Amino acid sequence: NIMQTGFIPVFEQKFKKLLKSIEAEYAKPKAERNIKLMKTWSQEAKSLRKIFKECKHDYGTKCCPNCGHELEDQV
Repeated sequence: NIMQTGFIPVFEQKFKKLLKSIEAEYAKPKAERNIKLMKTWSQEAKSLRKIFKECKHDYGTKCCPNCGHELEDQV
């Protein structure tokens, strides 16, 4: 089972945008919030967070954005 990690930076940006959108919805009064949309966003954010954890567990905190191989620390 090979995990393609080249798209992780793209997913991280999407995750950050989702969090900002959720925060913006929470800033609205409760009666004006779109609950269904917030639920969809939170489920998607949860799945992205799971992908990040798997990548960090499988490849360490530093992995190549092109091929997914673990990078060595350069001094």
